[in-house]
Amino acid sequence: MGGTCTALILTNQSAGKSLIYHNSVDPQVLAVIDLFRQSGCSIKVTDHQIEISRQDSVSHIRVITPVDRIVLANVALIAGMCKGSITVTGLRGTLIDKATATMLSEFGIVHEYERDSITFYSVDGLNPINATSKPFPGLSTDVLPLCAATAACTYGKSKFTELIYPARTSHLSLLKEFGIESSIMDKSYIIYGRPKCISAAKVKPTDIRAAAAALQLALIAKGTSVFFNSFHIFRGYENWFEKLRSLGAKIELL
Repeated sequence: MGGTCTALILTNQSAGKSLIYHNSVDPQVLAVIDLFRQSGCSIKVTDHQIEISRQDSVSHIRVITPVDRIVLANVALIAGMCKGSITVTGLRGTLIDKATATMLSEFGIVHEYERDSITFYSVDGLNPINATSKPFPGLSTDVLPLCAATAACTYGKSKFTELIYPARTSHLSLLKEFGIESSIMDKSYIIYGRPKCISAAKVKPTDIRAAAAALQLALIAKGTSVFFNSFHIFRGYENWFEKLRSLGAKIELL
């Protein structure tokens, strides 16, 4: 998703016509494409290719960007892991896509809409799940590591299959630092949920997805966790530490 958006921005600065292959068609990407179109750019889109022609000048426009569905999924999973309730306000439109809604439901996390807000909570604790990442409208590959961290808070085995980036497992070594066992099988991996074994850790994530997953666990782990490379969080989670503090988290930036 982020790669496609970056490519759109760069190709719009290049002379002539550019092609982007194997592009994402997530709602956020389509919103960026719509923005370019409204500003006067010529863009053609298919499931596997984007054709964009450079514009020497663009029109002044005003747009409303869609909510980040990855961040919203993270909020929902944190609510379930912390056994609490979180309400996000100031929102518009359909916020939870079908694949994410199904994943939350299988975990046992409820989401309720009310005007411009959405509330997340769990009723009877979390359940182990099986989930597979797929191109949109399937479950996002960016959400799978967050689900893996959440699965550690269940009692039982959860299976996750990564069909988009099978090698995307860097979060598993971080989860192990928190006391969470896992096993890899081809494009899938198993998370063994043992909530009572989760303890504080010192971790050094190498990407944004692993960083977000580790931070979820640090919120519920016994003791104080030390988190290096926090810049990964700043890449995609705006004012994230401040928002977590507002929920009661004790976070100190060094």
